[in-house]
Amino acid sequence: SILIENVKESFESHKSSANDIANALKKSLDEALGGPWHVVVGKSFATSVSHEKNGFAYVYIGNFAVICFKTA
Repeated sequence: SILIENVKESFESHKSSANDIANALKKSLDEALGGPWHVVVGKSFATSVSHEKNGFAYVYIGNFAVICFKTA
């Protein structure tokens, strides 16, 4: 999917900084899929979010968890 490809590309470009990964991923998702997208990248967190239908992803890349969600 476009979302997963954007996650992979952001990690490849910004491997060491969760903040840089989140910023790059948000920008790419807003451009590719229309915004607003919200992105959380980290190693330990909990979340509860409301999102649009088909506007949520939760994946692990290496040691990082990534949550992306779209709101109206």
